[in-house]
Amino acid sequence: MTDELKIMVSAKIPVSLHDSMLEAVARNQFKDKTSCITEAIEKLLHHTRPEPLGVSQNVRQNWQDEINRLQCALQDTPDKLEYSKLQAKVEEKDKQIEEKDKHIGTLQKELENITNMHNNYMMQMQTLINQRAIEVPGAKKPWWRFW
Repeated sequence: MTDELKIMVSAKIPVSLHDSMLEAVARNQFKDKTSCITEAIEKLLHHTRPEPLGVSQNVRQNWQDEINRLQCALQDTPDKLEYSKLQAKVEEKDKQIEEKDKHIGTLQKELENITNMHNNYMMQMQTLINQRAIEVPGAKKPWWRFW
């Protein structure tokens, strides 16, 4: 751009904008007022967003850090397709768990029934043993009565 032919332009700008431009030149953000105005016009015409006037280097650095942090966060987020696959797997596992819970409930009922049946059988055996113990030990049936 230094080799190009330059034309002098006259324009009226607000005093606050002029003061901001002088402050930017004083902070060595620009070489002079001409380079400041030229860069601003180039950014405007090339559809790039000019940096706000009076923004310090720390604020720019904070913005850049935030942009970098958000880009990293976006890269770390899972892919939608991968997420949907994982969600389908979780739903399938939930169905399997539900089926197993039902089966466990059925097995518990069966165990309870078997335990009750066992207890009834043992009670009947105990009753038979008690009946045999109550019978008079000396009162045997004759050998010829077997029924």
